[in-house]
Amino acid sequence: MSTEEKITMAQESEQKWLVLIDNSEYAASWLETASYFQNNVTQEEWEKMLQGVRQPLDKTVSRQLASSHYETSLPGAPDGHPFPAF
Repeated sequence: MSTEEKITMAQESEQKWLVLIDNSEYAASWLETASYFQNNVTQEEWEKMLQGVRQPLDKTVSRQLASSHYETSLPGAPDGHPFPAF
């Protein structure tokens, strides 16, 4: 798979995940995260955090990608690849 294909898949996955959050489907959004995330943030913590941050905001009207780049490593997290996606 080319880097461009990986970027496209990552952006599509990201958009689907953000829709879950925008629709207040916080439990579903947690289920779609990586096991590394799930092992460090409980579903209950995630839902509570999102309720505190997302609920005070109005409904999402639109989103526009500002920038992106593909990474397979982040500080403090294990190296890896995010696919298969959603």
